Amino acid sequence: MLVLVLYKWLNWGFTGICWATAMHFLTRFLSNFTFLYFDPHWDQFEKVNFFTEETYSNLGQQIAICSKQASMSVWGWWAFDIFTLMASYMSPEAIAAQTCMRSIGLFTFMIPAGISRAAGTLCGNSVG
Repeated sequence: MLVLVLYKWLNWGFTGICWATAMHFLTRFLSNFTFLYFDPHWDQFEKVNFFTEETYSNLGQQIAICSKQASMSVWGWWAFDIFTLMASYMSPEAIAAQTCMRSIGLFTFMIPAGISRAAGTLCGNSVG
């Protein structure tokens, strides 16, 4: 909504998009910080020091799982870029359609990705 207001209604152009994006990320940071800092449920988790045997005993398995997940994320992101590159060799209408489809794809992808990151964080904190 902020992009529409700044870009279209106030006619700020690309500067409006930049300001809307900056305000979006600032709002996300402030809301996450506020929710995590003032949430009383965080006190129930015991503090784990970084350099204990518990924190690095299963590090090899964690690195293997993380590298698999990182490769999935990278290939998923690169697939969008490859399709955009393929569309750039076509007509301007194909590029415009690809840009619209990429925006829709990223919009539908980011909501479940955010929910999965939040669920992973909560599960990881609950497990310890």
